[in-house]
Amino acid sequence: MDCHDAGSKKSDVVLEGLDAANPVAKAEVWERVVRQARLPADAPIGEPRPDNAAYDNVIAALIAPWIARRRRKPNPGRTDTFGD
Repeated sequence: MDCHDAGSKKSDVVLEGLDAANPVAKAEVWERVVRQARLPADAPIGEPRPDNAAYDNVIAALIAPWIARRRRKPNPGRTDTFGD
């Protein structure tokens, strides 16, 4: 997180102070984190990169609240049928 603290804010992303346990509260930021974490080259050059399992665990933890929310309040989309 030292690359994305208030002082560094690499890529204009500040994670410092955000609640990772409640990513739905700042969905636009955490969605960006998930998209970026799925890319193979997301660590800066010369910085250690966690292994793929660590990235998978972070992604799973961040998307779990959305999955739970969808299960509680499913949105089937449009349910009306075409009429004559």
